[in-house]
Amino acid sequence: MPVSKDHAEQIVAEDLKRKYPNVEGIEFTAFQSHVNFVFHAESSAPKTEWRNYLWLSGMFKVKNSYGSFTYIIDAETGEIREYRIIPPMP
Repeated sequence: MPVSKDHAEQIVAEDLKRKYPNVEGIEFTAFQSHVNFVFHAESSAPKTEWRNYLWLSGMFKVKNSYGSFTYIIDAETGEIREYRIIPPMP
């Protein structure tokens, strides 16, 4: 079952809260769905496939400082494929 936007936001929020237990707020500012071409060369029979990914970006607050994030989530499995976090200033 494909991952909805709300479920993807929940996945990101849970991951941010694990990394930053003092998160006071999360604001999602961008959401996009992309279909990407994936090449699997690691197997004995290389294959290609189209995969749907959800890209979510936003800001989060810890104390009086803000950080930003971008996550890429597999739209089929809900797995976090990649993320980039710019942490809040101490």
